[in-house]
Amino acid sequence: MKYWNLSYNDPKRWNEVFQVSGARYKFFERIKAKASGSPRSVLKEAPNQELDALLKSTTPIKYCNWEVTKNGGILYVRVLLETYGIPVSKDDIVGIEEQKMDEHNSLFLFSYRDGSRMSCEISTQNASKMHSFLNRCFPGKLQ
Repeated sequence: MKYWNLSYNDPKRWNEVFQVSGARYKFFERIKAKASGSPRSVLKEAPNQELDALLKSTTPIKYCNWEVTKNGGILYVRVLLETYGIPVSKDDIVGIEEQKMDEHNSLFLFSYRDGSRMSCEISTQNASKMHSFLNRCFPGKLQ
């Protein structure tokens, strides 16, 4: 699973990201499709070993959020002063499972076609918002 440093406005880099995840919705398309971003969550495990090592080498809490695109989504996470994006196609995700950690938090586990996994922790009060978001982004994948 590939990731990109999206801190700088490099059109070539963004084109590569959009080739994987599909194009962004235009402003009025976002409103009509209710395609806004996800609630804030904490990235616990990245699908790429290199990115996972980078995340673990800095602060223990890595906040992240998703943006819906026409063929999936882009997960954004900040590491130090850089913003990284992990584009995900609908076809790359095999399944998404929610596990209740305790009365305050839930864990969403993403299983990829290539066998890699990713997990995001979210507060229970935002779990229903994350459900609706993931159903828009990856229809039929949430178990």
